[in-house]
Amino acid sequence: MTNCIQAAFSSGGGGGGATVEIVEQSQSGSFTTTSTTAVDITSFTITKPDITDGKCFTFATFAGYNDDNSTTNTYFLDDNGSNVAVGMTQEDGGSGGYANNNISLVDLSVADGNTAKIKMLVSAGTGSCYGNNTYTIPKLVAFGVG
Repeated sequence: MTNCIQAAFSSGGGGGGATVEIVEQSQSGSFTTTSTTAVDITSFTITKPDITDGKCFTFATFAGYNDDNSTTNTYFLDDNGSNVAVGMTQEDGGSGGYANNNISLVDLSVADGNTAKIKMLVSAGTGSCYGNNTYTIPKLVAFGVG
């Protein structure tokens, strides 16, 4: 895969010429919090590629869940202390009081070697980020090209 991408970015398509780096982290287990301020989700942190004059496409996908009526989980993609993307799950107060949604967070930035991580908070109740593939395969990935 990396060689195919390098060839696509090289002059004349003859292979090489581009720097390509992929960093990924899969979350194992579930993370649960009752915090109403943003906290880091355990095992969901990576160091983005550091490529001179490069760009980095960072994305995360996972399942969010809240067990309380009329509450919201808010998830952030944090790039070196700045929230660059946000996603939410909301429980609408229906029967059972459960919200279970797939979340995708995406950012395009400079490939600067910064730390990227996922954080979350809840408006009330207990919120989770699932680390199993019953709902989704949870991953945080940075794809750098330069």
